Amino acid sequence: MRQKSSHGVLLSVVASASALALLIPLAGAQAGPIASGVRMDIEWRHRVEARGNNDFDAAQDDGQTGYLTRFRLGMGARLSPGLTAYAQLQDVRRSGDLSQRVTNLTTLHQGYLDFPGGKEGTSLRVGRQEIAFGEKRLVSDSGWSNSARTFDAVRLTHRAGPYTLDLFSANVVTKGYQPRNNPPQGSFHGLYMTSGSGKKTVKDAYALLRWRDGNLWTYGGRVRTPAAPGRVDWMAELAWQTGRQQGRKHQAHAGVLSAGYTLTAPWTPRIGVEYAYSPGDSNPDDPVVKTFDPLYPTTHPYYGIMDYFAWRNLRNLRASLSVNPLPRLRVAVDYHDMRLASAEDGWYGSNALRMQDKSGRSGRHVGREIDLQVDYRLGPRTALSAGYGHFFAGSYITRQKAAATDSDWGYLQATYSY
Repeated sequence: MRQKSSHGVLLSVVASASALALLIPLAGAQAGPIASGVRMDIEWRHRVEARGNNDFDAAQDDGQTGYLTRFRLGMGARLSPGLTAYAQLQDVRRSGDLSQRVTNLTTLHQGYLDFPGGKEGTSLRVGRQEIAFGEKRLVSDSGWSNSARTFDAVRLTHRAGPYTLDLFSANVVTKGYQPRNNPPQGSFHGLYMTSGSGKKTVKDAYALLRWRDGNLWTYGGRVRTPAAPGRVDWMAELAWQTGRQQGRKHQAHAGVLSAGYTLTAPWTPRIGVEYAYSPGDSNPDDPVVKTFDPLYPTTHPYYGIMDYFAWRNLRNLRASLSVNPLPRLRVAVDYHDMRLASAEDGWYGSNALRMQDKSGRSGRHVGREIDLQVDYRLGPRTALSAGYGHFFAGSYITRQKAAATDSDWGYLQATYSY
């Protein structure tokens, strides 16, 4: 049995202590003066999914259908003028034959103490918490997945005018993963600085360190301009990696550039284009790793809603169109052309390596994906969503599978929040 590091044990103890610190005063909240400072929140999400030809092989019957639910109950309390506490329980359920790493599970999703610093000043959050920065391509709560992601962490945030500086030390919470899919997570530390927000240009700079079988440093920056009718918006992010992993030197980089234009016309249509690039390793067996590691990302919004790709050995050209026929209704269509950056390296999905041809003879063109999504707010607390994706198998797949075929996926989702 693999033992936790002392750092991981300490953060886990802090997370449990934070939850306990909340539960004790809440037990007598009705009678005490703190009762007026107690708040509660609920999220209840239901999703039906269906997928055909997950392995792109017509000779295999691997169709998947299933029903996913996620229920969250959170309670927060103001313990004193300079201290608040929050705890959130999460119950996730699955029925059907969907390929999910986490099945039925009830856990403490969040449990932390907050020492707030206000709009100007320094705040401290200690315990189990969600962490996400920037575009969420490198650090994310991964909210699309049924169980999502949290960290046992200590996070210090300083705000001064348009600037926000975050300093954190964390461990990823491993929530009931199946043993064969339970890799060692290691510890995660970082410094993230942001300037600007809302209708102003946002500029980020960061330095992130993951310690797992060696050290992996990720340095980078991001610039995003706001979208508005009658103007062009754009975003650029670049990241570099260095360090050593499992005795091998690591040198990699990645980048993404996107632009869009919102028309001053009925339905407020926005046209966009994006190119995401992440080099692979043309010699996977040499002493230097050149494949970019996207750390703890969300992939669903960026590399196709079918979740077949990650920001790793990837060239993804994306074109998008979105309209708002009604104030509460949004319809979006995306087109993706997916290619490997290195033919000898692997095709990486959101969770694992999907395929690899180290000879490089299968080429780079994995395929094309077309996605349709519809989002509608039924009211202030209820959101409905539906989506469909079709993946056209490219030469990379057809050269490796004699009975290669396309893949389809669709979902219906309802979310209630209070």
